[in-house]
Amino acid sequence: TITPVSPFATPAENWTVAVDSVCSDVSVAKQPETPPLTPIEQITVTPLKTLPTLMPCVEKKNLRPIETQKILPAFERFKDLTNKYADTTFILPSKYRLLFEQFKTSDFFICNTHNRNEKPTFQKIKQNVQHITKRNFETSTLGKIKTVYSTAYEYRQEKVLTLTMSPTKTKYELVVYPCLIDFQISNDFIHSIGIDPKMIIERLKRFRSKLSDIVKRFHRVFISNMYPLEEINDDTYIRWHPEFNLENVPDIEVADLPQPPKEIEEKKVATAADILRHAQTTQSERVKKALSKISKNLASDTAEIQSPNALDLKQVKRIVGVKDDLLKQIRLKEMQKIQLTALENPDEQKTITISRRLPETIDIIQQYFTTQRQIAIEIDLVCKQLKDCHRSGLTEVESVEIVRYLCECQENDGWLKILKMRNKEYIKINNQKSIKIIIENIEQRIRDS
Repeated sequence: TITPVSPFATPAENWTVAVDSVCSDVSVAKQPETPPLTPIEQITVTPLKTLPTLMPCVEKKNLRPIETQKILPAFERFKDLTNKYADTTFILPSKYRLLFEQFKTSDFFICNTHNRNEKPTFQKIKQNVQHITKRNFETSTLGKIKTVYSTAYEYRQEKVLTLTMSPTKTKYELVVYPCLIDFQISNDFIHSIGIDPKMIIERLKRFRSKLSDIVKRFHRVFISNMYPLEEINDDTYIRWHPEFNLENVPDIEVADLPQPPKEIEEKKVATAADILRHAQTTQSERVKKALSKISKNLASDTAEIQSPNALDLKQVKRIVGVKDDLLKQIRLKEMQKIQLTALENPDEQKTITISRRLPETIDIIQQYFTTQRQIAIEIDLVCKQLKDCHRSGLTEVESVEIVRYLCECQENDGWLKILKMRNKEYIKINNQKSIKIIIENIEQRIRDS
């Protein structure tokens, strides 16, 4: 019997066909088509060229690192110029201020140690000063203090007990004793006398005055080079010249301190630690010669103050139609104006600037009270309004100073008052007074001054 063949496939046949197609796809893996090589990739690569082949004439011994000069940040270089309304005291350079702080800390420790009948050794002083100031304190710092204030201390090399396991229980160490010769007290009686806080404060004042005298000496040289035909008197100056480079003042020289005796320098080697310490301290003759050469070169290359000469004026571009005599007169007036800034009294200058700002301040306060429609307003709100509206660009501190000055000046005549209620300050104005008369009186006083 012949079974008829149906033109349609059965479900089982469809399943086998699907499985066969999947297996064929898995077995035949499609390989990625590689693109043809470009002409650039077919070129052979040449070997790299090294620096000696390119520059055969340059030797390594001639190549030296470029030494760049360390530049101080702007807030340190121009710190004396930012202090606009400071007291009439001369500002010291940053390195001199650091030396003053180190002297203040060390002197307080040395005097207290002397009052306790103890020996103020250098190691104790160094540990205490470095803990408080967070700066290094070396023998060179003591040498600078001796250069500035030679009669402040008495330096000795004395034997001090050492709490170590080494057989050598004593060693020579630098001991610093306070000296009161300036107070008419000899060193023979100093051990029986205690140092008062008044003496310590007086010693600090003398040390700072000596530091300022050193800076004044360099300032005097600068002024003599700047204005050679004028007589220099340090009492007339209340601040440094604006063009005086304060931070470039040379450092203080290091004075010689007493050294331990030579026979003590030959240490007895007892343990392995002593051998290692001895090997670290001793140096060969070649190393000593090299260090001496470096020290001589550094001594010759010390920085000096570059003071401008009056004859070497700045070269100004020649302007067509302007004579050279006129340019010289303009430059001379500029130099005179710069010199006058060093002779101005900061308190008088401050009052003049505040007086010139008073008319606009009065108008702003009057308008603010008119818009708010209040009898009294807090002083903080008024000062904030002044800061926002004044054309001079006032700060909060300056606005408070102007309001208080306006309340105390004679031209106010009771127009503005400051009242204090519940730990707060309020401002109250008298609308019956005319602000035009007040402004006219202030302007008249400015013209008369």
